[in-house]
Amino acid sequence: MVEVATRSVALRIKNGSNLVIKGLVFKHDASFHAAPRCAPLQLENCDDLLIEDCLFIENNNKGLYLGGTRNSNVVIRRSRFVRNGCIGLSAAGCVNLLLEDCQTNLNNWRGAAAGMYRGWPCGFKISRSSLVTVRRHQSVRNLATGGWVDLNNRDVCIEDSLFYGNFRGLHLEAGSGPFLVRRCQVIGNRQEPTIHEWRWAFGSGIVLTHVSDVLLQDNVIADNDLAQVGVRDDREVRVWLDADSGQRKEWHTERLRLVANTIIGSRLRPTLLHLPDESFDAGRFWKGFFAHSNTYVGEAGGKNFLIGATKPSTDGTCKDGERPQKARTIDFLEWLDYSGQDILSTYLPAHPCRLG
Repeated sequence: MVEVATRSVALRIKNGSNLVIKGLVFKHDASFHAAPRCAPLQLENCDDLLIEDCLFIENNNKGLYLGGTRNSNVVIRRSRFVRNGCIGLSAAGCVNLLLEDCQTNLNNWRGAAAGMYRGWPCGFKISRSSLVTVRRHQSVRNLATGGWVDLNNRDVCIEDSLFYGNFRGLHLEAGSGPFLVRRCQVIGNRQEPTIHEWRWAFGSGIVLTHVSDVLLQDNVIADNDLAQVGVRDDREVRVWLDADSGQRKEWHTERLRLVANTIIGSRLRPTLLHLPDESFDAGRFWKGFFAHSNTYVGEAGGKNFLIGATKPSTDGTCKDGERPQKARTIDFLEWLDYSGQDILSTYLPAHPCRLG
């Protein structure tokens, strides 16, 4: 006998307030990709919401969907979002969101079966939200990005969290910030098996796309494909029209600060930083870049810093504002000279065998 899910959306609440959902299991939902039917638990335009000790497992698409135009004062604590077909947790339009002691693991099995690792699939995705805290979170072995903070987010803090073994660890995209990532471990994340677009081959640890005011502090970032920290460098600006307000927003990648991180390359994955060159976006990125008191680990004399390095497409052409680049790899001393930063930082040479 085979059990087949046929029904979708076990519980949908719209315009609710003072809600408490505790100790429930949401399993085997048959929802499709998009709202109004996309998860067993759908909450829209809710205020003062508490979700604790719940399990969202083996659903066809998402585990939990928080949507609508505004959800305020949302706390999700000690809940697990595992083995869902696409996304573990999707939260949009939230003000004052706390995600604490939760797990988003092993998601996107359905997307992976079709070779879809990017676009929507991820462990958790946060969009159009402000005053967001992700604390002591685990995002492990998702067949997509572990954590994706994408599109018009402000005042985001991710702390004391683990991103391990995903197809990309943590992706910050399209927002004015500020973003703070501190005391996190971002380790052993991989590039998806099929790279459909060369422009995405810029990092698999912590990756940045058109975000500003980003502080990475006291993190351990190690053994990730392509680069431990990577910045997309083929398109200088992201333009977005807010459908609600009608406002036009432009985002650049600028004001990145790296402070007191331990960044470790491995023998097969040696690149520590992958950053744009000085000509990118008229030098805007480098005018606000700051690095201080970091510890880098790699092979002795290794050229582990990659500058201006996005591969051109196979036919040598560029589309959608992309631009061909010439990669340049430099060692730590050359990095100090090139960046004018990291003066009080350290490069620790390790034997190749110890790098793994």
